[in-house]
Amino acid sequence: MLGQPIAHPRQAMYAGVNARAALAAGTAGALRLRGGVEVDRALRALAPLTMGRAYAVPPAALAAQGVELLVFGVTSRDAASPPRREHLVDALTDALRLVAARGLHSITLPEIGTQLEGTSLQVAAELFSVVLGDHLRRSQVIREVVVAGSHLSYLRSLRDALLHAGAHIVAVTDGDAEGAIRA
Repeated sequence: MLGQPIAHPRQAMYAGVNARAALAAGTAGALRLRGGVEVDRALRALAPLTMGRAYAVPPAALAAQGVELLVFGVTSRDAASPPRREHLVDALTDALRLVAARGLHSITLPEIGTQLEGTSLQVAAELFSVVLGDHLRRSQVIREVVVAGSHLSYLRSLRDALLHAGAHIVAVTDGDAEGAIRA
């Protein structure tokens, strides 16, 4: 869906973070702002964070919106370091596993891979679709995935890649089916 992931809460919400657990910007920052300082404290209590792993914390104030779990995937060393492809893949795979293991049926994800150096939005979307498609084929637990972001070309590429992989897509957003991804 076009827009910020925080505007589309589901049972679980995911964001990438750095190994220092800094929830200052992007989707991670928005989850901290809406969830409260308890989100930051809970994640920092799990330190040291390992690259390529995902960590689950309670939703704090976001529980009032139906969120049951926040999941943070560690994709870079610090705020100055770009995410690495293998850490993105491993962290997202681990996050989906955590969500499914808790029996949750829906998750909101931001655009994944858009900050990989030298990677086009189309390639990033295809990478994301492979990880997501693999998980959805193996597990029947997660039934709804909402991907929200600001790059329409990325969302279209992701939609096309997921359709090619056999996913069922429900596309609805402000009357513009081109901008929504719900798999």
